Amino acid sequence: MGKGKELTESQKSAILYGHRLGHLCRKIAVTVRCGPSAVSTCIR
Repeated sequence: MGKGKELTESQKSAILYGHRLGHLCRKIAVTVRCGPSAVSTCIR
């Protein structure tokens, strides 16, 4: 066992989930600000 460097499976999935959620929130914010048609150009 490394000194706390490895993440448990639940920690990994929680981080992954949080990352996905943050991405989704950003997408929604962009959609609200720019309108649905501009999302593809805004998100880059």
